[in-house]
Amino acid sequence: MSDTPRCDQHVSNWRNLAPGEVSTMEFARQLERELNAAKAENADMRATMQIIYDAADSCADGAPDASDHDKLCLELTHTLQPHLK
Repeated sequence: MSDTPRCDQHVSNWRNLAPGEVSTMEFARQLERELNAAKAENADMRATMQIIYDAADSCADGAPDASDHDKLCLELTHTLQPHLK
């Protein structure tokens, strides 16, 4: 399978590409590769954030007499939660 399926879809509709169109298409392919890499990195970071959130959430009870550790866990979960889907 190609690493630029969205670009490939458009190329299959074209018959004779002019020289400028070829370089534009190569640029589009590079952008698609970079986008795919960024999406993969984002997914990895979200998975790591979820692991951290799950670990911190177990000790973040928000009790008034909470230890500094528990307060830090609560702050961490509040910071991470909006970024998790």
